[in-house]
Amino acid sequence: MVNKYNQSDPEYKNVMLGVSSKYTLFSDGCYVINLSYILGIDPIACNESLKAVDAFKADNTGDKCLLDHTKIRLAFPDRIEDVEKVDTYDNDKCLDALEKYGKVIIKVDYDGNTASALDTHFVTFIGNKQLFDSLGGKVKPTSTYPILKGMRIVKIKPPAPVVPTDPDKIKVDLGDLGQMEIGVIKSTIKDLRRDLESAKVKLDGFVEKWFEEYKLRDDPDRGRLVILEQEMNTHLPLEQDYLDLVEVGEGIVGHFDSKTAFKEALGAVKTEIETKRAQIADLTAKLADANIPSGYKISKSWSLFKEKYLFKMYRREVIK
Repeated sequence: MVNKYNQSDPEYKNVMLGVSSKYTLFSDGCYVINLSYILGIDPIACNESLKAVDAFKADNTGDKCLLDHTKIRLAFPDRIEDVEKVDTYDNDKCLDALEKYGKVIIKVDYDGNTASALDTHFVTFIGNKQLFDSLGGKVKPTSTYPILKGMRIVKIKPPAPVVPTDPDKIKVDLGDLGQMEIGVIKSTIKDLRRDLESAKVKLDGFVEKWFEEYKLRDDPDRGRLVILEQEMNTHLPLEQDYLDLVEVGEGIVGHFDSKTAFKEALGAVKTEIETKRAQIADLTAKLADANIPSGYKISKSWSLFKEKYLFKMYRREVIK
């Protein structure tokens, strides 16, 4: 068979429809073949599964050739949730079912003449104004059959999630973080623990260093980190004062990479200032002596307006 969903295939002449004694899949198997088309299974296997759950009921002659829609789900419990029978065609309901399940079985008038008897046919609407017709096993326009009599909505169950054989491949919903494989979660936790341990080692080293620097002692009532934090809080104001002094000093001598060089530069400036002060004092004394009139010596001196004006009184020197 080239197309297993082609009802006109001669092979189906030898396959009885359900438990019928008169009809075959070739003559009247459109409902079963459309159902197998929706499920993607072999029509003969589909027919056998339906027979196994007694899904065929008798017609008015007593021949069990009519498919009972209420029992279809029993034949395919893992695939079908239910089959809803609708005795009239409802376009909105059909569109909604197409969106949910992808395909809908439609009952049509085969020859388009309502006066004809025994001309019921089933096709499958597949969307985009197309249908699948088991007569020929082809896709055709939905306008092929203008008279629509009803619907059979096969409510397909969503596929069960595939559980990986490797437990680490199982995905877990983490809410805002999305889905993540268990193996990835384990790896992430391992990395976080490693980072946490590394941070703890660094913190312990920091505390140990400054415990020695400040010569602190352990206290059974307080942890080392608490003791160090309190000690550092007492040093913060002093540290700021130190930084302010360094800033002033650098404004005088510039920046140095080491404290020793910085102190030496400030010491040199201090020495130079003291030398200049001594030179100024010596020059001031010499200048004062140079301005005394001949034969006189300073008797008294005073200043006005913050030394802006300097007054001196001389008296004649007595020569003996």
